[in-house]
Order: sequence, then C-alpha cells, then structure tokens
Amino acid sequence: MRKIYLTTSIMLALGLFACKKDEKQSIQQTLNFGAQTVINVQNKIGLDTSAVITIGTYDQISLKNLSDNASDFRWDLGDGTTSKEESPLLSYPKSGEYNVTLTATAANGQLIQRSKKFMVLDRVLKQVKITRLNFNSNFDKSPNWPDQKIANVEAVIKKIDADKFPAFANNDYLGEIIYQSAPKALKSNLSETVEIPVVEKIVVDLNMLRNGKYGINLYASDSQNKYILTSSWGSGVGFSYDGNIISRNFVVKSGFIGNSIELVCVFE
Repeated sequence: MRKIYLTTSIMLALGLFACKKDEKQSIQQTLNFGAQTVINVQNKIGLDTSAVITIGTYDQISLKNLSDNASDFRWDLGDGTTSKEESPLLSYPKSGEYNVTLTATAANGQLIQRSKKFMVLDRVLKQVKITRLNFNSNFDKSPNWPDQKIANVEAVIKKIDADKFPAFANNDYLGEIIYQSAPKALKSNLSETVEIPVVEKIVVDLNMLRNGKYGINLYASDSQNKYILTSSWGSGVGFSYDGNIISRNFVVKSGFIGNSIELVCVFE
C-alpha cells in the first residue's frame, strides 16, 4: 500500500512540475510586439510583426505591444533610449541596424524578453525625371521664347539650414547645391519624359523634406540669359512625396504651370 501511495505521489509531483513548465512556456510565448507607421505620415506600412522590420530614416513608427498576461513593460529602443510606455513611438535619423527589446513581468513574476531587429534604410536618389517642360511658365521672369526654341535645361537640388528661409536674388533661390544635372538641349512642350540617371550617392533626408528645406529647381538658359522655370520653394508650386518600403521606392514630385520634375529614389 505504501509503494502504491509513493508512486502516486511522485506521479502527481511530476505532473505539477510539467504543468508549471508548460505554464511558464505559455507565458513566454505571449510576449510579442509589432511596428506600424503613425497615421497621416506618408510612406505608410501596415502592422509588421516579423523578426526583422525594415523602415526608412526619420519614419515615425508606433510600436504595438501585442503581449498578454504580462505587465510592467520596459523598452530598449536600441539607440540609447528607453521607454516605459506600453506602445511608444520611435524614429531613427541614421541608417543601420537597431535591436529593439521589450522586457516585461510575466504572470508568474518572472522577467521575460522579446527582441526584434530594425533595419533602417536611406532614401537614395537614383534618377531625375522631367515630365513636363514649359519655358514660358511666368514663374518669375518669362523668357517669351517660341515653342521651337531649343534651350539648355538643368535640374538642380538645393538645401538650406534648418533656421533659414530661402532668399530669392538674381532670379534664383539661394541655397547649397547638392545635385546639378548636366545641361540638356530641349524644346518646350516635351513629347516624352526626359530621364536623367544620378551616378553619385545623394541621400534624401525625409526630415528636411517634410520641413521644406529642399529646393527642387528647373532652369533653362541660352547664350544670353538663364531663367528659373519652377522651384518647390516658390509660392503656388505643387509638391508631394510618397513611397513604399516593401517595394523599396520613394518619389518626390514638384511642378508649376507646365513644368514637372520628379526625384526617383530607392531605399538602401
């Protein structure tokens, strides 16, 4: 009788141990999180719960805590910052790899962790497109050229410091030139898009783009004068940008009265 009782006790003890082990494993599996672009920010991504999450520099991302049976959440965002919010925001100004770790207290009182890698990519300019061209746009001074006039056309990207507004002098906006295409002989009223490859590496800073610190300019010149046809810094000029991190593309568009220019970028 003693032997049966002892065997039964051992089996019960083993059963309880197994249940506690299963419970612990179950609790560990409930710790999880994902990432989602903040609402009303271009270049949106849906909720991504994969182990490696890819975003762009300066993307504003909301971490979504998907955990159950846990409390006292603590985040290490991988760039030296931490947070105790349940679902904090993050944004990285520099490209690279960042490990984001969520630490919490499980229902059994034990500390549990879950980490994911964030791959942060730059927006790199690969091509400039001139999709429409109008020499007589009246942006500032109109050259009053005939449609068959051939002129040298240049696309120029400038930038300004964060605390400045672009000054306009001598029929041009003042700023640091970060890209200038070679002059291309063209006529007004293009019959097809002009594509200009960009060889040098030019990183488009999303934060500067949002704050209007880039000037996307189009010029036409002949032997006598040089005219600015459009600039994203000008009043009434159309300007937009959008992209898709999944397909790795990002496009900036600007234009004014018959002049349209696009910056085609990729994430890398």
